[in-house]
Amino acid sequence: MSFAILGLAACKGNGAKTEHAGHKAGQTYTCPMHPQIVQDKPGKCPICGMDLVPKDAHSEPALDSSINALTKPVNAQVVATIPAISAESGTRIYASDVYGIITYDTRNQTSISSRVGGRIERLYIRYNFQPIRKGQLIMEVYSPDLAAAQRELLLVARNGGEMLSAAKQRLQLLGMQSAQIEQVLKTGNILYRVPVYSNSDGYILEKSATATAPSAAATMPAPSGGLPATE
Repeated sequence: MSFAILGLAACKGNGAKTEHAGHKAGQTYTCPMHPQIVQDKPGKCPICGMDLVPKDAHSEPALDSSINALTKPVNAQVVATIPAISAESGTRIYASDVYGIITYDTRNQTSISSRVGGRIERLYIRYNFQPIRKGQLIMEVYSPDLAAAQRELLLVARNGGEMLSAAKQRLQLLGMQSAQIEQVLKTGNILYRVPVYSNSDGYILEKSATATAPSAAATMPAPSGGLPATE
């Protein structure tokens, strides 16, 4: 009878030793997904329900739960007092009162200079800042100098002299175009009203409009009071 009791006691002792062999003294357990969960025995994670695993004593310590909010991705949490708005597509019109002066760019100005004395017989410009195209007829002028130079051209052409090229050049210097000179030679008639065409695209600026603008476009001086310039 004594022998049987001793054997039972020995068996219980071996079982207790085996149970303690699986659980070392000081061993802790943590969750792989939530390292802030630390327990001194195996079990389930109270957050995700995963099995706790032994924690290595030499591994990095678990993060403090108080800084979890700061370690989240930027698209998961915004730490700011600026309100968030949703992007929308559309048109918004905002009005604002500003003060300033509107004027034209004087760097692009151009003018038609008067090369002879005379008068404007007919003006085709009707109002200030009238839009105009390059090659558009602006006016017709009469000049005694142009009429005399044309008369000399016809005289030289009839006599067949060598001064024909010089007579043409003189008319060109006085402002007549090559096509106009050829028309005089072809018809044999003097152009008393010489057409003047615009040399650029832009808008007409009258001389009176430049009175308050020191850097305004120059106008063409003429005995009749001046010619608007194009810009």
